[in-house]
Amino acid sequence: MTIRQSKLAARLPQAYALPGVRSVAYRIAPPVHWLRPDGGNLAAMQSLVKQAIVEQRTHLEFMLHSSELMPGGSPTFRTVDDIEKLYGDLEALFPLIASGFTGETLCGFTQHYKGHLPR
Repeated sequence: MTIRQSKLAARLPQAYALPGVRSVAYRIAPPVHWLRPDGGNLAAMQSLVKQAIVEQRTHLEFMLHSSELMPGGSPTFRTVDDIEKLYGDLEALFPLIASGFTGETLCGFTQHYKGHLPR
């Protein structure tokens, strides 16, 4: 799973530990960004992908349960409108991912990068 620490958490980790400041810090930025849609994090996912491209990462791992592709299949995507927004986010995200990465199975990735990854 591709996860990146937020800039706020990297620069000011104590903001997430102090009871009076924690809720404000979470509203500004969750401590980590996941390459996993939640209905409101398209910009964070795009930023994560752009950073991975700049850093020339070998891979990204995107995550979504198949049940989340239908209304009511998860607590996150309950309505038809939620699903339509999810599809819109995916349509915005996938071309960006494709600009720096290609889809691959785990087996294919292993064969392609065998001998090129740190041990």
